[in-house]
Amino acid sequence: MQRLGIAPERIVAWLATYDDSLFTATGARVLLDEFPASMRLISADGGPTFDLAQFRTGLRAPAAVARMFDLPAPVPMIGMPHHDCHAWFSYLASPFARHPEPVMIAVIDGSGDFSSLSLYVGENGDLRQTHSNASIFDSLGLFYSVISSTQGGWTPLSSEGRYMGAAAYGDMNRMTNGFYPLLRKILHLGPRGDIRLNRAMANWPRSVFAAPYGRDLVAILGEPELMRLVLEERPLNTVDAAKFIARHFGPNDQIGYGTVCLKSTDEAIGFSGFRACRYLDEQDVEFGWVLARAHHGRGYATVLGQRLIHHALESLRLTRVLAACNPINHASEHILRDKLNMRFERQVEPRPGFCRRVYSAQRS
Repeated sequence: MQRLGIAPERIVAWLATYDDSLFTATGARVLLDEFPASMRLISADGGPTFDLAQFRTGLRAPAAVARMFDLPAPVPMIGMPHHDCHAWFSYLASPFARHPEPVMIAVIDGSGDFSSLSLYVGENGDLRQTHSNASIFDSLGLFYSVISSTQGGWTPLSSEGRYMGAAAYGDMNRMTNGFYPLLRKILHLGPRGDIRLNRAMANWPRSVFAAPYGRDLVAILGEPELMRLVLEERPLNTVDAAKFIARHFGPNDQIGYGTVCLKSTDEAIGFSGFRACRYLDEQDVEFGWVLARAHHGRGYATVLGQRLIHHALESLRLTRVLAACNPINHASEHILRDKLNMRFERQVEPRPGFCRRVYSAQRS
């Protein structure tokens, strides 16, 4: 601006790439669509896809810009519909902007301030919208972001490209890929580019990344947030799960895992047991458990821990037994430290990026 000799007072209007008023109305509609389950969206932690604190900062942008340029009053800021920004830029920056024939522009986004998919026609430098799916959750982009992040273990907006690279090593044949007939039900592809999400399988319209899978999707892919904190820090697919069971669930093994069931119903709610480890540079045994999220907070993990420690020290006659947890798994660390009264040994990193806080219990 200084180089062009433009003073801030000469700027008639400032443009934002989101229409905050439209987005606020869309947010209210989203909450009502899935109320009361959608109330979790309000308390969701800030993330790369949406951060409520950043949204509030954006609402204060007119005053912030005025302070930046030492202006006497907040600047007039016009919120542009988000998909209009995508469409106008891609059209005007292309060689078709002055083309006499109509040009189609497709905006296929993760989300937006009103929709996730919009179609436009550009002609003679002008642009008009012809279709909008009017939904931020019936979205191919958000679907891929959730699946790639929860299955790959990366954060959203960094997971998509990595997961796409890994997909090249998968089974591309729809006839032989065992996941395809199960997962195809998650999206309905209708006429005129209409896309609808099966919300019986997908839970992210109610909680985004806090608990993204419905029960049917958990049955196919496992519990993503739970498995992100345990074992190899990723959900196990059918093949990996079968290998894990064959390796660790031997019926006569002293060191291995067993199924945890409720006495009242015989319902399987997880597994627990022992496996060998070298966290402290010695041959040791660690115990652990994995319980379905629906059964957290009921004291089951504490009771399991007490029984496992007793079995390790008294029945197996070990001099000590270890337990380890992901540093961000505060609930499990609370149980190890405060409920089971185990001693903290140290934090270890057996391989890059794989950290564990190690606790011990010893025979008196």
